[in-house]
Amino acid sequence: MTNSIGDTTDKQTLTQAYIDAAKTYYTQAEVDAQIDFYDTAMGQSILSKQPQITAAFLKQSLPDDTSETEAQLGELLPQMQQIIQGTF
Repeated sequence: MTNSIGDTTDKQTLTQAYIDAAKTYYTQAEVDAQIDFYDTAMGQSILSKQPQITAAFLKQSLPDDTSETEAQLGELLPQMQQIIQGTF
């Protein structure tokens, strides 16, 4: 990879990209339901595990030599979790 994920994105860009995608697919009622859910203890537990689930999925589904990508995702996933929490 010539550019790392961190080189091409920042928190503001990621946040806006997520909001744009969410607006395309979610209704306001669905967003409201997600906000209510993520405010619960169960929602917070699920949200806190999402980075590990995503990393495990990518590790199983990508080629063997993904160390650089994994390192970049390891840095990026906590930021993405904060973006999702801040959006809902």
